[in-house]
Amino acid sequence: MDIFKHLEQQNIHLTDQQRRAITAEENAVLLLAVPGAGKTTTLAARVAWLMAQGRCGSGQLLNLTFNREAARDMQRRFAQLFGSLWPAAEQPRFSTIHSFCYRLLGDYAADRGTRMPRLLAEGQQRGLALEIYREKAGDYLTEEGLDQLLNAIGLCANMMYTEEECRRLEREIHGLAQVRAAYREYKLAHQLMDFDDMLGYALQVLRRQPTRAAALRQRYPWLHLDEAQDTSLLQHTIIETLAPQHLFFVGDEDQSIYGFRGAFPEALLRFGQRYPGGVVLKMEENFRSGQEIVGAADLFIAENSRRYAKTMRSGSVEPGAVKTLAAGAADRQYAKVAEELSKLPTGKTAAVLYRGGLSAAAMGDALLRKGIPFALRAKRYPLLQDGVVRDVLAMLRLALDPGDTRAFLQVYYKLGCYVKKEIAHRVAQAHPADLWEYLMEEEDFPGKSTARLSFLRSFFRRMRHWSPQQAIERIVYELEYLEQIEKRGESGYAAESAAQRLAVLRSIAGGCGDIGSFADRLAALDQLIDEAADPEAPITLSTVHSAKGREFDSVWLINLVEGVFPAGPAVEENLVGNSALLEEEARMFYVAATRAKTCLTLCTTDRFCGYELLPSRFVGRLLGSAQQDGAAQGLLELGLRRGVRLAHKTFGFGTVEDINIARGMFSVRFAKLGLKTFSIESLQGDIFRIL
Repeated sequence: MDIFKHLEQQNIHLTDQQRRAITAEENAVLLLAVPGAGKTTTLAARVAWLMAQGRCGSGQLLNLTFNREAARDMQRRFAQLFGSLWPAAEQPRFSTIHSFCYRLLGDYAADRGTRMPRLLAEGQQRGLALEIYREKAGDYLTEEGLDQLLNAIGLCANMMYTEEECRRLEREIHGLAQVRAAYREYKLAHQLMDFDDMLGYALQVLRRQPTRAAALRQRYPWLHLDEAQDTSLLQHTIIETLAPQHLFFVGDEDQSIYGFRGAFPEALLRFGQRYPGGVVLKMEENFRSGQEIVGAADLFIAENSRRYAKTMRSGSVEPGAVKTLAAGAADRQYAKVAEELSKLPTGKTAAVLYRGGLSAAAMGDALLRKGIPFALRAKRYPLLQDGVVRDVLAMLRLALDPGDTRAFLQVYYKLGCYVKKEIAHRVAQAHPADLWEYLMEEEDFPGKSTARLSFLRSFFRRMRHWSPQQAIERIVYELEYLEQIEKRGESGYAAESAAQRLAVLRSIAGGCGDIGSFADRLAALDQLIDEAADPEAPITLSTVHSAKGREFDSVWLINLVEGVFPAGPAVEENLVGNSALLEEEARMFYVAATRAKTCLTLCTTDRFCGYELLPSRFVGRLLGSAQQDGAAQGLLELGLRRGVRLAHKTFGFGTVEDINIARGMFSVRFAKLGLKTFSIESLQGDIFRIL
């Protein structure tokens, strides 16, 4: 059975790199696949080739991937390409590592005549952790805060942290120590396990019962691991313990963006050490994106240090385009992007991608007002759970009702009125018609600033007559809200992150006539967006993480501001010499850029309510690459790129190590002479011959 001819009949023509990967029979193989390289097709074809050649039956293949969606995609792709060659019962199975471990624990429990712990569904896990937090901390926890806690608990498990390492993390995240300990005790007491526990228990079984590991090794001599860059240290350790005869990893360390929950791309970088004699193969042709996008993205990611040298090239006939949209003020970008999206040609797709935060709310609001349908991809935190949004909404309510005690308790300590906590709660219990007058007239409140209280009373009375956009602007100017946020370190927000949230609110405020209708819009917007979202719409709103694996004709990257994308902690860590977080942010930007097929637009903003915003360093880094790309494309056509072997008339054989288009130079490392630098013009004579 000729698998390659079968694919050609479906008009699928494989490259030499793909064919080499499909037919690889070494005991350990790492296949590095750049974005848009067709890795799903290649992996499905490899499985079919092994079966067609009689190397193994479908039951001897253990095909594992990162998540259920990826497993379903692989299953569908195999059935689509090769379903006609084998009956359904003989086709291979693609599953997650978690699914494999669940079956392993089930078999182990059955052999012992015991019951394995009951698996907590994600919703049950969240509910339990939330209940524990409220009991232990006695405080309100947002969905975003809950995610942070659960990600940290999962990180401890997936990175196989020692107790000391876990305690170090617990010191950084409020409430983590209490929740983690109580959560673990509850699960043990009630015979429960979560998905991370399941992995840990499976590893224990394999280590304690080497005969079981040997039986699995005999049953599954071939193991394929997809999305290897997103696999955690714990998951990699399980695979190493299985030690299959033939191991095949598919991944790309440049696309590893899940470090916050334990992804371990270092396993790919250490592949040669862990599997001596293993081979590293590459698929470097991107069939998705136009040439300018591919060239710019390739030069962009090459600046990361912890990676394999790869040269991504375009297999598309489209030229592609990298553009910028200068929005000026941060709150104006959403309307400008919506206006551009209204011109999207019929039959084309587009995505608006963002690092995180509340961008979906402002973008969804702008599209709703224009009647433009859109799809939502990614979990979206409720608008009213965000700390900055709650603060602004509380101020609006105080303007509308100076006796709103709940709103007062939300923001009093951020207004510079020097009211102590116990006094604030005494005032709230009194339920005065006007909180400010009550505070000013009551003599039993020491340390109060009557002048500040008088100013606040006047401020909130005047707010009733302002437009919603004016209200936000004056909250920033007159109340110095951003300074308060930065001073307090409130909810971990830096000024840039808080400014981005306020810009979201100011964008939404632009469509409201008064602060009352603005408050109503904020309260209703989540439901309006969810009800309007249409999965079949050609325009998608998504975080970068949720867009991974997807492709669109046009991509718009928004909120490209230092402190937002890249995020503040990554910038700060880089300043003290730790570049790991910043490199992951760069990988996220790279993943986002390579979702675009024909056009990538970078949306830049430079100010918000008088505050200067620094553009993301990634914009200049990518645009610098894009500007060089015309010249770079000419060199690629000549065959010159990093890693290429060439012969010099005098110096002999060497390898291209670096190309600097801006300076018109390239460097070659020769075996005897070391590194030499030449002008690009020297390629035009007969001095060099590219091999």
